[in-house]
Amino acid sequence: LLHADIGKPTIGNDLTARIDSTLTNESLLHIITDNDDSDGGGTFDLVVERQMGDADSPNTGPTIALFSSNTADSGTGSSSMLDDTNIGQILFRAETDTDTDANFGSIRLNIQDSANASRDAKMFFKVQSNNSMTEMLTINGENDSIDIGASSLIIPQDIVHTGDTNNKITFGTDTQTFTTAGSARMFIDTDGQ
Repeated sequence: LLHADIGKPTIGNDLTARIDSTLTNESLLHIITDNDDSDGGGTFDLVVERQMGDADSPNTGPTIALFSSNTADSGTGSSSMLDDTNIGQILFRAETDTDTDANFGSIRLNIQDSANASRDAKMFFKVQSNNSMTEMLTINGENDSIDIGASSLIIPQDIVHTGDTNNKITFGTDTQTFTTAGSARMFIDTDGQ
């Protein structure tokens, strides 16, 4: 609908969302919402729903796909993606206390190996730390590893071996217990003994 007061296309049953007609080079589509959730009622700016009410419906919820394609005219000489290509990113932005737009976090995916028979990718998680976008976690498909860039790894209690749950390290209050085959083999108390 075209909102008479603001002269812009609007969406939503109460016309609280609009498409910004003053698009910049930063985005091709900019949807602005005036969503007031001051009562804590749990309203959302975007909902993607898949109705799953009968036996013919799929048994999974909705899927959002960020799809990157290539063309023969893009400089690669073929329609395939290149290795070390960033193919999608979710960016979390907000205004600072000085009304400056800033990034506060991101999730980004990078192709490591684009060959169909040996596909690998790497996913990066970044957040602001000391006024700098800092890579805190990387999931590396090529090396089958998770790289932690933060200075600390905080866990509630146990580090457990996959497929061997009776093999673990347990952290208590100022204590550590090393367990193998379900039995505690080493215990470190508060006095270091």
